[in-house]
Amino acid sequence: MTIVKESNLPWIIFFSVLLVYLGFSTKNYYWDGIYFAQLIESAGSMNATLIHPNHPLYNPFGYILYKLAQTLGWGARALAILQVANCVLSAFAAVVLFFILKKCLNSVYLSFYLTLLFSFSATWWKFSTDVNSYIPSILFLLISFYFVLPGERPRPLTVAAAHTLSMCFHQLGLFFFPVAVLGIWLQTAGLTKQQRMRQVAAYIITSFLATFGIYYVSFYLQSGALNFGDLFVWLTHFSPENGFVFNLMESLTHTVRGELKLFFEGRFNFLKETMGAFTIILLTLFAAAIVGLITETYRLARDRDPDKLPKADGFRPLTLLCLVWASSYLIFLFFWIPKNTFYRMFYLPAFIILIGVLAARYRIAEKRILLLPLFVAVMTISNFLFFIYPYSRVRKITPLELALQMNNIWTRETVIYYSVMESDNNLIKYFNPGTIWKNLGETGTQDLEIEIRNLYSNGGNAWIESSALEKLSRSSGGAEWLNSHTGDKLKLEDPAYNVTLIKIVP
Repeated sequence: MTIVKESNLPWIIFFSVLLVYLGFSTKNYYWDGIYFAQLIESAGSMNATLIHPNHPLYNPFGYILYKLAQTLGWGARALAILQVANCVLSAFAAVVLFFILKKCLNSVYLSFYLTLLFSFSATWWKFSTDVNSYIPSILFLLISFYFVLPGERPRPLTVAAAHTLSMCFHQLGLFFFPVAVLGIWLQTAGLTKQQRMRQVAAYIITSFLATFGIYYVSFYLQSGALNFGDLFVWLTHFSPENGFVFNLMESLTHTVRGELKLFFEGRFNFLKETMGAFTIILLTLFAAAIVGLITETYRLARDRDPDKLPKADGFRPLTLLCLVWASSYLIFLFFWIPKNTFYRMFYLPAFIILIGVLAARYRIAEKRILLLPLFVAVMTISNFLFFIYPYSRVRKITPLELALQMNNIWTRETVIYYSVMESDNNLIKYFNPGTIWKNLGETGTQDLEIEIRNLYSNGGNAWIESSALEKLSRSSGGAEWLNSHTGDKLKLEDPAYNVTLIKIVP
């Protein structure tokens, strides 16, 4: 790393990571992000409709960015603005992690490559270029951790402020609590027990009051209620299809798979969609990096002499903090929706730091350490080729391609009947903002006939999507009515999606 001034490295990391994220932002949108963007665009002002019990600050934050962009003349939609915001926040998180690693490991070399390992790990990379509340929440966790590092002056109020912001951007920030308490306790080792307790109490009381206050005010603004029982129900809101899992093998399988998917993700068959000169060059580099990684692993295993390797000591407090950090989340996520790999990003920084501690304890002359950069190269190219790059394009036979195709078919007078507003419907609706989506409800064929006749007579047209189609087909006389009123039909052939759009005519 001597070819670059050490003082310039944080800037190089920030802008390099940011440019990669912006250049290959995902088009495989997380369904929550579409929902957030719709909510922000439909809000006429900063009001309670923006508040979500799991992350009360995220949508108001997004709304401010959206309005600011409009004021500055940037006419982008909320989805694009929030994607850019996540890219910037994630690049900043990489810089914070770099400073943490550098301070703890005292190695610019290790810190640099471990930061790249973090930035281009599969799940973090994908969600950094998407719309979600996880990235800002984890950024504030990293800032909290920076201020509880062993050997540093205790700053309980600063830790409380950063941790409160993390918890208010996403509730999962809560499980960093034992790390903050332990960190402050270790930092105050030279004080009396009473003084140490006072420092810990300052953090606990401040973070509790601030976090509870924000959630309580948010609850009141949205519901108008003050009852603590209703507040608890509101705070613990989650989708009914998700929840706790008490199946040992299922949780264990998802946990092991989740750790792997944190770092590597993708499908080899995506190469059929992206094959070209650029892909061939990257495949060649990928193969060379794999050969280099295998060769270097063998060489180090053969030449390694533990007696001649100076061990770096002084990592016990740091290791303990990271183990508590990772364990706190691992235990909770073993039971709470263990299939959701993206929740595991909340302890990914702890894993990265532990890898750094392991590397630093058996330090070889840095010029000979090629294992880490080679592994980072293999991981980064693999994730890019088989995951990030394909999803940065509008893939064929997907709801997004269909949604964009409908831009040329649907007009502002188009009504789409639905029964269940599923995630694919939300995406199609978002990319066709001028259309009107109407719940089929209990509308019968006779009433529907009258509605579409009036619609067509006024220059409009009507379509029906999958869930409404299925509901109408099961109703009395619905199948026959559809057969005599069906116009154009568009259906995604990919079995992964249940998306059908049919034009219904008088």
